[in-house]
Amino acid sequence: MLLRRRSSAVVHLVLLGVLTLQPLGFARPAQAAERISLSDAIQRSVQASADINSMKLVQLQQADFDLAQAYQTLRNQDEKDNSNKAKEHSMSRDIDLGLKVPQAMLNKKKLQHQLDDKIRQTQVQTEQAYMTAYQMQVAADNADAALKKAQKKADDLVAKQRFGYATADDVQAAQALVEQAKTNLQTAQLSFKSSRLALGQLLGRDLDGDYRFDLPRVYADLTQDTMWRMYESAKKSDYDLFQDTEAANLAQTKANIIRSLYQSKFGSDATALLAAMYQSPNAPDYNSFLSKYDELIASLKNRWKGKALVLALSFPFLKIVDKVELQGEYQDDRYFEDLSSSLPMALLDLDKAKLKQADTQNKLAGKVKSLYLTAKQAEADYLLALQTEATAKNSVESASGKLKFGQLTQDDVDKLQAAYEQAQTATLSSYVAYKSALSNFNLEAGGALPYISGVPKAAGETGTEAFKPEPPAPKSLGVWRIEAVASGMTSSFKLQLADGSQATHFALRFKNGGQPIGAKTPVNSSITHLDLVFQDPSLLQLVLYNGDKQIAVADLSGYAPSGDLTLSTDS
Repeated sequence: MLLRRRSSAVVHLVLLGVLTLQPLGFARPAQAAERISLSDAIQRSVQASADINSMKLVQLQQADFDLAQAYQTLRNQDEKDNSNKAKEHSMSRDIDLGLKVPQAMLNKKKLQHQLDDKIRQTQVQTEQAYMTAYQMQVAADNADAALKKAQKKADDLVAKQRFGYATADDVQAAQALVEQAKTNLQTAQLSFKSSRLALGQLLGRDLDGDYRFDLPRVYADLTQDTMWRMYESAKKSDYDLFQDTEAANLAQTKANIIRSLYQSKFGSDATALLAAMYQSPNAPDYNSFLSKYDELIASLKNRWKGKALVLALSFPFLKIVDKVELQGEYQDDRYFEDLSSSLPMALLDLDKAKLKQADTQNKLAGKVKSLYLTAKQAEADYLLALQTEATAKNSVESASGKLKFGQLTQDDVDKLQAAYEQAQTATLSSYVAYKSALSNFNLEAGGALPYISGVPKAAGETGTEAFKPEPPAPKSLGVWRIEAVASGMTSSFKLQLADGSQATHFALRFKNGGQPIGAKTPVNSSITHLDLVFQDPSLLQLVLYNGDKQIAVADLSGYAPSGDLTLSTDS
C-alpha cells in the first residue's frame, strides 16, 4: 500500500514537472501585425501635413505669381517711361519701383524658409510621437510577459497545492499578483493604443489596430568640431537670423538703389561724396557726410534762386520771372518730396540692420552651444545606462550557472532577472532622451547632423572642456552685379572680385542640379542671359577658376541689382 502511494506521488511529481517546465502555447493571430518603420512614419507625416501642402500648393505658387507680377510692373513702367507721354515721377515712386522685385523675392524666400522649417519640425514631432509609441509598445509587451509569468507561477502553485507542496496562502498571494498583472497589462495596452492614435493623427491614418514599431539605434559624433559645423549650418537655417540677414540685405539694396538714383538724377560730379562713402561703408564718418550732404541739397535748391528771362507771346516778348516758377514738378530738390534725407536714413537703417544681424548671430551661437551641451549630458546618461544594462546582463548569465549547482535559489535569479529588465527599460528611456536631444540639436542645424548606426563608444570629449574659438566666417569673395541689356528680356552678370583674388575665369550654375548658365568667362567680362535666369540670385552659384583649375565656389547673397559673393560650403 505504501509502495503504491509512493509510486503515485512519483507519477504526480513527474506530471508536475511537465506542467511547470512546458511553455504555454498561444494561438497566433490570423494576420500578421503591420510594421511601420520610423522613416516611413516621418515620410508619411510630411505628406499628410495640411500646413505643408498648403505652403507648397498655394502659398509658394502665389509668391511666384507675385514675383512675376513685380517684373511685369517694371516692364510696364519702362514702356511708359519710354513713350511720348512719359511723365517724371518722384523719388518715392522710383524707390518703390526699385524695391518691388527684391520685396517679392524676399516674400518668396520667407515662405520657402518657413516651409523648410515646417518640414523639419514635423519630422521631429513625428519622431517624438513614434518613440513614445515604441516605448508604450515595449511596456505593453513587458506587461504581457509579466502576466504570463505570474499566471504560470500561480498555476504551478495550484498544482503543488494538490500534493501538499504549497499552501492556500501561497496560491492566494500568487492569484492576487495575477490580477495585478492583468490590470497592469490593461493600463499598458491603453497607453499603447493612445500613443498609436496620437501618431496616427500625424500620419493621417487610423492606427487603432495591430501595428508594431521598430526603433533602430543611432548616435552622433558629438565633438566641438561637430558643434561649430552645425553652427555654420544653423546660420543658414535659423529663421530669426534669416529674417535679420535678409533685412540687412534689403537695406543694402535700398541704399544702393537710392545712391544710383542720386547719381542718375544729379550726375557723378554732384554725388562724388556718395561714391567716397561707399568705398569704406564699414566705418562711415556721418558727421562729415551729413555736412557735405546738406551742401548737396542746398546747391540743388540754389539752382532755382533768383530771376530768369523767358520768352513771352506778347510784347515785349521777354519776361522776368522767379526761377522757381520754371522748376519741374520733380526737378532737383523737388524730386525728393519729403525724402530729402533718404540716403542718410537709408545708410543709418543699413547700419542698424547689420548690428541687429550680428546680435542675433551671437545669440544663435549661444543657443547652439546650449543644445550641444544638452546632447552631451544625454549622451553621458545613455552611456551609463548601457554600462549598467551590460553589468546586469552579466549578473543574470552568471547566476544561471550558479543555479545549476545550487549556489543560488530561483528567487535570487528572479531578482537579478528583474533588475536586468529594469536596466533595459532605463536604457530605452535614456536612448529616447538622447535621441530627442540630438534631434533638437539637428533641428537647429537645419538637418545637417550626420547619424551613425549603432551605439556610441566612450566619448572622446566630455563637453566640460573650454570651448574652442569660433572658426572664422566664410570670407567675402567680392560683389556681383546684374545690369539690363535689353530691358525686360536679357541682362548681363558681372563681377567685382576682392583684392588679391587669383581667379581668372568664372562660371555660373544653378545650385540644384548644377546646370551651367553660359560658358566659362573671363572675370573682367560678363555673362548675358534671359532675365528669368537671374530673377532669384540665391538659386545660383558662382565657380571661380584659375585657368582650368577650380579654386572656389561662391553663393550669391542679396538682391538684384547687386550683392555679395560668399565662400560656399560646397568649396
